[in-house]
Amino acid sequence: IAVGFQNVQLLLRLNQMAFHDGLCDLPNRQMFISVLNEIILERPEDWVVAMLDVRRFSEINDALGHQLGDFLLQKIAIRLRSLLKASVIVARVGVDQYAIAGKRSEINFDEIRAELNQPYWVNSNLLRIQVAMALMEVRDSTGDGLDCLKNITLTLNQAKRQADDQPVHYTRQLTENSRRRVELGIAGCRSARAFV
Repeated sequence: IAVGFQNVQLLLRLNQMAFHDGLCDLPNRQMFISVLNEIILERPEDWVVAMLDVRRFSEINDALGHQLGDFLLQKIAIRLRSLLKASVIVARVGVDQYAIAGKRSEINFDEIRAELNQPYWVNSNLLRIQVAMALMEVRDSTGDGLDCLKNITLTLNQAKRQADDQPVHYTRQLTENSRRRVELGIAGCRSARAFV
C-alpha cells in the first residue's frame, strides 16, 4: 500500500510539474492551451483572451540579476491575480509573458495595464515596468487552443512594436500578413539558394 501511495504522489507531482509554473505559482503554457481547447469547444460569445509582455524585462534581469528578475515576475503574477476574479484564468506562458482568459465583463484591461505599470519594490529596488498587451475575442479564434495562442502571440508581437502601451486587438488580417511575410522570406531563401 505504501508503494502505491508513493506512486500516486509521484504522478501528482509529475502532473503538477507538467502543467504548473513553479516560479509564479500559475498554470503554465501547456495548461493554458488545454484550457483554451475547452473554452473554444464551448464557443462562448463573451470570452476574451489577452497576452501581456513585460517590456525590457531582459534588461532588468541582466542588469540586476536573475534572482531579482524572478522576484519581479512573482510580484507581477501576484498583482495580476489580485486584479482578477477566481473564474478568470491567468497563466505564465513565457519567460516574461502572461496570458488571461475569461469573460469580458470580469476583466478590466485598462485597470490591469494601469496597475501593472505601477512601480514594484523588489529587494530595495524601485522598478518601473511597462506591459505590452494583445486582446482577442475567443469567437474570432479558428482552430484549437494552440492556434489561438499563436494568433494572440502574433498580435502581442505587433503590440511590442508600438511605442505606446495601448492594447492591440487581434484581426485575421494580422495573421494573414504574418503568414505572407514568412512565405516571402521562404521564397526569397529558395531563390537565393538557386543561384548558389
